[in-house]
Amino acid sequence: MKYLYTFILLLFTSHTAMAANITARLSHNPVSLDESFHLIYEADSSVDGDPDFSVLTKDFEILSSSQSTNMRSVNGSWSLKKSWDLALISKQAGVFTIPSVAFGKDSSPAVRVTVKPSTSNNMQGTKGKDAYFLEVTTDRKTAWVQSEIIYTIRFFTSVNIRRPTLSEPETSDPDAIIEQLGQVASYQKLVNGMPYSVSELRFAVYPQHSGTLTFKPILLEGRLPGARSNSLFDQFMQPGTMKRIRSKSVSVKVKPKPANIAASDWLPAENLSIEEEWSEDITQLRTGEPVTRTLTIKAEGQTAEQLNDVEFAEITGLKQYPDKAVTENQPKRDGITGVKQIKVAMIPSQEGKFVIPETSIPWWNT
Repeated sequence: MKYLYTFILLLFTSHTAMAANITARLSHNPVSLDESFHLIYEADSSVDGDPDFSVLTKDFEILSSSQSTNMRSVNGSWSLKKSWDLALISKQAGVFTIPSVAFGKDSSPAVRVTVKPSTSNNMQGTKGKDAYFLEVTTDRKTAWVQSEIIYTIRFFTSVNIRRPTLSEPETSDPDAIIEQLGQVASYQKLVNGMPYSVSELRFAVYPQHSGTLTFKPILLEGRLPGARSNSLFDQFMQPGTMKRIRSKSVSVKVKPKPANIAASDWLPAENLSIEEEWSEDITQLRTGEPVTRTLTIKAEGQTAEQLNDVEFAEITGLKQYPDKAVTENQPKRDGITGVKQIKVAMIPSQEGKFVIPETSIPWWNT
């Protein structure tokens, strides 16, 4: 029995000391920039530890990953196969060496892959030619600092794109205010005689610095229709090929505030109005009885946060108690209207006729 125990122990030690044989292969090579491909690892026995795929993220984005284990018996002999399937997309074109991946003390071989530049005009979008393209526009080429610019993104497609996602708008001004205007609008449009489904999204943008405001390219990701790949994990993967397209960048010249206008008076808007309401008939007021005066300021093409507070001059014989202002941004397809409402409780402490000074708000008509 002592010899049997020793034999089993030696057999176990010998088995665990053997390194797993790990292979790596690509679903196709060369690959195209902005198009996904699969990197598949297979091991013929248990590996020493979980794989560390972080080494891949220098040159590639990992879109998804799956793992499976397969045991089968052939003529009474059992074999084990473990597989890892990664969907990758390259960050740039070129020839890359996918580095060795550590599976604990085991490791995979390195793999060479060639990433070709995108050969499709979909990279920038060709109207009426491609099956899909992105269009970005601004409603003006020049604007005043802190004024409103309408930035519109349109996605045209004549094929079914699965689960399309858009990147968030970014500009060269890190302090620019960007507000979405409603939800995605969908409609049909003919472009050079070709019918497209259009998804449109608009944003109101307020640059905070003068100079050239550049809108960075918008990135769209989605899956093109098509047959499933030959991956071992088709039951977990989405059908079709992951595709990525970018829009062009657009720029707007932003003019500085005129030097003769104080910063506190700078309010570039398309229109501004002040409305006044009273809770009682102001010709029938009585001493000691309160009345509420409501001022509503509306600025088209501006946010409510940009509106300054209103100061109320003292009036002899008339006490004033202003409430905290209530603000609201009212988004529409053509921009934002900022609304600020102030309620003031006013109590006459003596009889007589009172003159309430005008409320004046300076603004710049864009």
